[in-house]
Amino acid sequence: MTLTIGQGIEAALKAHAGTAALVGTRVTAFILGEGMALPAITYQRISASPGPAFGTATSTVSERWQVACWATTASGAQAVADQVLACLDGYAGKLGGTTGIQSTVTYQGANDLEDAVTGWVQVILEFEVWH
Repeated sequence: MTLTIGQGIEAALKAHAGTAALVGTRVTAFILGEGMALPAITYQRISASPGPAFGTATSTVSERWQVACWATTASGAQAVADQVLACLDGYAGKLGGTTGIQSTVTYQGANDLEDAVTGWVQVILEFEVWH
């Protein structure tokens, strides 16, 4: 069974030594699970567009993904973000391993947020994934 791009991102982040050292297996789609310890990572697709076809059908797709690096401190969130960048930026190959989709990943930018209620900090990284 071939992994989806989201499953591939999750598998790659869990397998990467740097992210695994900081978050273990706390990598999940969309939202943090109730009671999930920090630091942790969430991810979501924010858009998808077909690639240029130049008059013919194409199966190439460009997707934009956000990866949120959560921690209790700004330095903790940045440390996770640094490892996510090391894992995903410039990646070219089967995302998530041998059952993944052939992909190219490029970093597009970041945004920092702090939750006013919990004080938790996020560094949100944006990536473009071509497949």
